[in-house]
Amino acid sequence: MDTRGIVDPARMLSLVDFHRYPVGESLDGLVAWFWAVSWALPDGVEHTQEVLGHPGANMSVGTTDDAGASREHPRGRVYGATTGMSRRHLVGTGWTVAALTTTGGLGAFVPYAVHRLTDRAAALEMVGLPGDSLVAVATAAASEGERVGLLRVALESAVEGADPARVAAAREVAAIAGLAEHDREVRKVSDLARAAGFGVRTLQRLFAEHVGISPLQVVRRWRILEAAEAAAAGSPVDWAGLAAALGYSDQPHLVRDFTRQLGVSPAAYLRRQRALADAGSER
Repeated sequence: MDTRGIVDPARMLSLVDFHRYPVGESLDGLVAWFWAVSWALPDGVEHTQEVLGHPGANMSVGTTDDAGASREHPRGRVYGATTGMSRRHLVGTGWTVAALTTTGGLGAFVPYAVHRLTDRAAALEMVGLPGDSLVAVATAAASEGERVGLLRVALESAVEGADPARVAAAREVAAIAGLAEHDREVRKVSDLARAAGFGVRTLQRLFAEHVGISPLQVVRRWRILEAAEAAAAGSPVDWAGLAAALGYSDQPHLVRDFTRQLGVSPAAYLRRQRALADAGSER
């Protein structure tokens, strides 16, 4: 499973059920995937999950967010792109279903520059979704799959009612941003602009409008997510070789970026993954 962005994924997967669901043709290029988690923690057990998110946005319904949601009172929220780590607190039993947008896909759902939502959580109405009614029907749904289906239908309806030109622009930005994720030759903003056929300033404006963080932040985020995923299995990592493959001039530059975004050095993070793997094998 691709666990990029989930800090200490072995720990999380030992506590929650986590699934991903396909997008469907009408949302292709705008939503990367749907995801769902559910949990039932023993009395006295609490878990705070850290996430260094993909450079997209999340539109979610469920019982965990930063707004006091509870088992009795689920909430619907949109989370814009983040510039740092985010945290979700789990206790008791609960569930959440969500859509992760592509990098740029959020722009299709709002008629304003999405940088207004960066590092923010807001009501689903901010992205044109019927928040209260969606929460109500999702809460009453009989299964996780049904909840995901309800969220999918709501997003499809929002896209159908959106400005077609803006939807097309969001898809174009998402395709450009996809180069930063998949093409290791894209190491600088100028590389991404050249591949896209735009000037750097034009690219920066497009990302402010549809992504919410800068092209440079997107490039760096994907590189750090890849580095963290390399350590997730707890196996030895050739950090110098990985730094070169990810486009860093040397290993110290990778170490600096990694430590700034995850709060620990690559070596310390790797040791932690080994310890978690060992603890899991002993249970």
